[in-house]
Amino acid sequence: MKPKAILYTMVAVCMGAFALFHPDRLTAQSDTDAAAVSAIVVDIQAQHASLMENQKQIDSKLADIAESLRQARIFVSRGGK
Repeated sequence: MKPKAILYTMVAVCMGAFALFHPDRLTAQSDTDAAAVSAIVVDIQAQHASLMENQKQIDSKLADIAESLRQARIFVSRGGK
């Protein structure tokens, strides 16, 4: 690409970013979307707590299975050949 084309592309991208993130536009959106974002955050926190509880249960069950396997190996090794 030619240097002028790169410059024009960068200027166009900057103007587009300015148009998207203009402060007036952001404040109008933030006032209307604050309640929705808050509700989503609360929902995600509840899901995270549920996932953590499920992970604890999975870890507990895996520990039980590992202990059962360990005991089974001990009994098998004592059985002799």
